[in-house]
Amino acid sequence: MHFIYVKVPFVDDNAEFVHRRIEAALDQQLQERRLGAVLGWGASLGEPGRDGKRPLAFHRIDIEVVAVDPARRHLREALSALAAPPGTEMHYRADAAPARDLLTPQGWTLGGTGAQAGTAGADAPGA
Repeated sequence: MHFIYVKVPFVDDNAEFVHRRIEAALDQQLQERRLGAVLGWGASLGEPGRDGKRPLAFHRIDIEVVAVDPARRHLREALSALAAPPGTEMHYRADAAPARDLLTPQGWTLGGTGAQAGTAGADAPGA
């Protein structure tokens, strides 16, 4: 089994939307397709503001998958169909290195690794 986590940015107080719609739908779809399952989820805080308060930054969804590439393909399609906001990230390991796919307003940017995570590749069949 392999591990993927998805980071969905908080936009306009979308926490309830992310939890009820995206997290639940991903879990159901992954299990139906025998690709994996959602292990858990939670909110993460951003950097402290001038007032010292740390705002909610993103919603994290932890996922266990059977195989990384088929799960990535499905997750990209599903997150787009579920209206995940731009800035959504999918983190995984590729060739033993940390990697990330990033949802931009133009679509998914695939396979960035290390400091380059999220900046390389294009959404193409087989990616």
